[in-house]
Amino acid sequence: VSGDAAGAVVVTRGDKSVVLAPPSGFEIQALAALSTDQIAIADALGHIWVFAGQTAVVSLASGIPARMLRPSPGGHLLLVVPYHGGKAAPMALVDLDRRAVTRLEGPQVWSARWVDGGREILSAHGDGTARLWSADGAPLRTYRGGPRFLAEADLAPGGALVVGGGGDGLLRFWDAATGKPLWTLAAHKTYVMGVHFDPSGDLVTRGTGGEVSRWRLPDPAAVIGAGKIGGVDVGP
Repeated sequence: VSGDAAGAVVVTRGDKSVVLAPPSGFEIQALAALSTDQIAIADALGHIWVFAGQTAVVSLASGIPARMLRPSPGGHLLLVVPYHGGKAAPMALVDLDRRAVTRLEGPQVWSARWVDGGREILSAHGDGTARLWSADGAPLRTYRGGPRFLAEADLAPGGALVVGGGGDGLLRFWDAATGKPLWTLAAHKTYVMGVHFDPSGDLVTRGTGGEVSRWRLPDPAAVIGAGKIGGVDVGP
């Protein structure tokens, strides 16, 4: 699936292609496959459509120019991550079943993803924080980092750690349950622009210089537990 500046979307399956034409005619900003037969489309003015085949079955206005669309695992919720250049805009959470849009107000957003099997949202922000939200858009917890922007964050398998990286080249680790900073790790000489856990449980990071690193971390619960005596925190 691909979109262009003229407002058209081309869907190719095998050797056959069809062209979808959202009615606004504005530049296509982001696309997401919700299922094998449904595609979400966002244009430069914040209009969102869901096409089933060649028919638009959902049409609504989020009012937020999208940089990426992140569908929930079930496909009925759509997270709109705004373009982060210029004036900051909030994220939007679109309930496709109810045709409802909820704005997630906060600092400038660099990235966001569904975590914990789609039960929560984790976002990274220009003020150096990561933020955890419920699946319906309610703020749950803030993870405070350094003064530089945080480009991306992810939740470790098992849910014990939040890990993020950004403008200072460091990886930052937080206790996911309490928001407490645990430690930092020098990752890249350039900005850290990508952070995610792969299916094996390894952490993969990407720097702006084109370098990619894979990290094998100790068990998070054991490391966090090592910093406690009798259940009392003694520091990272």
